[in-house]
Amino acid sequence: MKMTSQAMNFAKSNEDLFKKYQDTMNHWLHKNEGLDTEYNSEFSLDEKESQLSEALIEATLKRASADYAVGQPVDVWFNDRHIQEHLFAIVGQMVDANIPDTINRSIGAYTDIRVGGFGDSFNFDVKSNDLFLVSRVGHGKRNSEIHREFKGQTSIIPEARQLSAGVNLYRVLSGHASLAELTMKIIKSIETEITKDTYDVFYAAMDAIDSTATTGLLVSGYTQETLVRICGQVGAWNNGAKPIVMGTQLAMVNVLPDDANYRYTLDSDYAKLGYVKTAFGYDTMVIPQIANRATQFGANVISNDRLWILSPGAPKLLKLCLEGKTLSFLDGAMDNANLSQNVSFMKMWKSAFCSNSVAGVIQLT
Repeated sequence: MKMTSQAMNFAKSNEDLFKKYQDTMNHWLHKNEGLDTEYNSEFSLDEKESQLSEALIEATLKRASADYAVGQPVDVWFNDRHIQEHLFAIVGQMVDANIPDTINRSIGAYTDIRVGGFGDSFNFDVKSNDLFLVSRVGHGKRNSEIHREFKGQTSIIPEARQLSAGVNLYRVLSGHASLAELTMKIIKSIETEITKDTYDVFYAAMDAIDSTATTGLLVSGYTQETLVRICGQVGAWNNGAKPIVMGTQLAMVNVLPDDANYRYTLDSDYAKLGYVKTAFGYDTMVIPQIANRATQFGANVISNDRLWILSPGAPKLLKLCLEGKTLSFLDGAMDNANLSQNVSFMKMWKSAFCSNSVAGVIQLT
């Protein structure tokens, strides 16, 4: 996983803006999503959003070489098409600079993230996970059974996605619309959609695993014995890469011993976290839940009735390919009767299953 060269250059040449965005975003994630992120607590989130908006405008005017607008009110330059285009181009670059890191928190355990240029297709060689057979032979035999090494290949071609947002001129002029808040919402929206797309591919691939009784790696119903068996099989077939047990907070509640006489204290991991961090010698990992924005409140994306067993140290199960940089284009500030301005962002990506690793699933219901 890496940023594009353009995004890296942007982060280096706009270090102050980049740092302010990261600090503001970490503060926002801690306050709104309860994530354990590091941020500067000297200023409130509202103060940081104001500072980020100022830094964003300053970087825009610098890039646009708009010396006349430095230190002037927003209304002096807001209708300048040249400045507007640079403003949203910078927002697009901030998307590219931050997306790989933010989505890695949610899908990094099972996804390898790759970044390419415009027009790139991504080709991956998939080697066999098997070993050569060692045969018992007689002393007078020249060759045993002949084996050869073959590999497959998977091609992934990213697909375009688009987000359009409206910016109201009057609200910007009056200070009621925050450019920083708009930027963070755009990045969060794209991040969530990429995570959802990747999870959908992961879910479909995992539910297609062989479910043959006693030997299959997809089973229905949790038991301690079943979990330990699948963990052992996954680790062995991944050449010793130790597996973890992964699921949502609600799913992880089920990972407990079969013996009904177990006891836990109020200061135990289970009482404090709601799940055990290590079960039967295997680490556990909670996946952050994602709201399904296409439905009304209460519907989530990540299934609460699955436990997934996989080896993070083995080749990742999925490949997520990001193409080029984020494109932005906008209409004029006075084109609409209500003085609103529409800006669209286009991002190209695609996720696909591409691996020789072995994984398992326990369906809880």
